[in-house]
Amino acid sequence: MSTFYPRAKPHFSDIDDILSEIRNVLQSGNLVQGEKVKEFEEKFAEMVGVKYAIATNSCTSALELSIRSLGVNGKKVLVPTETFVATGNSVILSGNTPVFTDIDKSTLCMSYDTIMDRMTDDVAAIIIVHMGGLITPDIDKIRDYCKYNSIHLIEDAAHAHGSKKMSIVNGCYVKSEYAGSLGTAGCFSFYPT
Repeated sequence: MSTFYPRAKPHFSDIDDILSEIRNVLQSGNLVQGEKVKEFEEKFAEMVGVKYAIATNSCTSALELSIRSLGVNGKKVLVPTETFVATGNSVILSGNTPVFTDIDKSTLCMSYDTIMDRMTDDVAAIIIVHMGGLITPDIDKIRDYCKYNSIHLIEDAAHAHGSKKMSIVNGCYVKSEYAGSLGTAGCFSFYPT
């Protein structure tokens, strides 16, 4: 007996508006870096709660660009063992060495302790991956450590659009800052999955 699991099928209630906007872009002759890209960048930055957003062709490119723009070169960058190959590849493509770091089995994320197990003097950045939108409960402790030690914290938020960090306020869990606003840079993917 076999079981069939249907794939997600996107639903567009405003397909006529979408097609009209696509037509306008195509007729403008400006397929990249036009006014719609600028509008998207501004709205996405506002949603995430950051000053700037820059559209790239992929999250992999965004990660590599972030590492390069931060001046990290010839160094070690911590990445989790639970990630997509692009996370490690972005480190290699930027001229650095990925150091694969265990995840905490209860959160599926790197924790402060797993990071400390792999920390050396030549680590210049940590790429924290919000796998499936999960943000490590240790994010504040990790962020403080990075800030105090001048280590860049880069978020691979490919799966984390709209995810928020959980904090305890007066004994209650409260969602606060968005993924993508927690480190030096946050990188997203807009691949359909």
